Amino acid sequence: HTPGNAQDAFNLPKSYVEQIRWSRLMYNLNAYIGAITDLRAYYAYSKFKITTSEPFVTEFFTQCAFGKNFDLYEFILRLSLSKEKFGEAIPWGSRKMDGVWPKTGKPRFVWDYFIMLEPELVEIKKSLIGSNKPQFFLRPSRDLEDLVARMDNNDAEVSAYSNKIAERIKERIRKRELVPMDPSTVSAIQNLTDASATRGTPPYQRLFVTYILEDFIRLAQMAQANRYHFPIELWTLGDLDKNILPNVADLENVRNIVTTAIQSPPAVIFFPPILKYEALGVSGKLLSIKSDYDYIQKNYFVGLGVSEEMILGSSGIFSSTETSSNQAFFRGLIMERDQMESWMTWNFFEPLARWNNLKIKKGSILSPILPTYEFDKTLDYALEERETETRKYLFEKGKYPSKRLLAKLRENPEEIEAELKSELNTIFDDGKRIAAPAIRLAMGKNNGQPAPAGAGAGAAVAPKGGGGQAAEEVGK
Repeated sequence: HTPGNAQDAFNLPKSYVEQIRWSRLMYNLNAYIGAITDLRAYYAYSKFKITTSEPFVTEFFTQCAFGKNFDLYEFILRLSLSKEKFGEAIPWGSRKMDGVWPKTGKPRFVWDYFIMLEPELVEIKKSLIGSNKPQFFLRPSRDLEDLVARMDNNDAEVSAYSNKIAERIKERIRKRELVPMDPSTVSAIQNLTDASATRGTPPYQRLFVTYILEDFIRLAQMAQANRYHFPIELWTLGDLDKNILPNVADLENVRNIVTTAIQSPPAVIFFPPILKYEALGVSGKLLSIKSDYDYIQKNYFVGLGVSEEMILGSSGIFSSTETSSNQAFFRGLIMERDQMESWMTWNFFEPLARWNNLKIKKGSILSPILPTYEFDKTLDYALEERETETRKYLFEKGKYPSKRLLAKLRENPEEIEAELKSELNTIFDDGKRIAAPAIRLAMGKNNGQPAPAGAGAGAAVAPKGGGGQAAEEVGK
């Protein structure tokens, strides 16, 4: 015996395309699988900021990533969902020249478009000898074949596309051959489960057998429920004990009487006691499916790495309650986020840096200027709560700077400082609420007016002997 020869294995999808089709149906039709997949796909991500060592590069990257026609945050959500559904996501882009750099006059290149390809439309191959870098091929779809056929027939509606598709590409599409893709503009984020794998493994694959079981149980229940609502009616004519047996004509006569009565409600039938009626329903005969469905749901949760509490919102994942399952969930999401950050760095921003020669010298090597990312929302709320409490404790002990604490709380320290200063000696200030004794002292010496810039605690003191002017100039 091998698992592949089991009876339910014969119902499993055999080809990769069929596995993708199953995965899409499971996500669309199963509430638990859909909710779990959405949680895993979206929880790790939030809006994020891009930072580089050069402000003008940061501004350029930000413009490329977050514009009117393209938003990198929304795009990585789609990539993540595809990876959670199909085991891989395949983004494809194209560059264009967008003016010139003001200082150098050299051409400035940006992404013209960035889309995500359906996994069924892409073939991925790796060389057995030499480079292990994957090669991507587009599998011509029926739409592409129709488009080329219309071009060949000089259809005016598609004439604008004629010059955008090379003739050698058209010929491959006509012959239904794989079309090679530019490796610098196509990439893949994959869930590879074997050393020699070229395609990502759909996470649902481990649930295919369970899904088949659920399907058969549901079909059986539907058949039984249908019988419950529409039972078989058994009309008995005659009496064996009294040797009263009807002939064919008697049965046909009774059938006509019953049919006529049912079609003209309320049904009234007058007949001797030799006619009996029985509804063959399913009362007491329904399948006991609670244990089966419990088994199926547990398989879904374990197979996709979550718990029921996470889906229903009652888990400690959203509070400071710690569980090992939550931490395992977080570590998996951190790994997913790290993988997505790596993809953004090397497949979205690094080409921009390379095309535009945006480099910085590190030692004796010129390296492309690449960004770091700061997400607005944390993954682990419990850890963030503990860290915040630790910072507050150190702040109260005078061992943690105020501005850094405010920054960790996602507040702007400079704005808060300016607003608090503006409230001193106003109706909002009772003399105690705003803790600024040094500023109050300076205001007292200045007839209650706000102290000059630099006054107060920590203000620089000009050295005696004529050094004040020099210190001021240095400050400037």
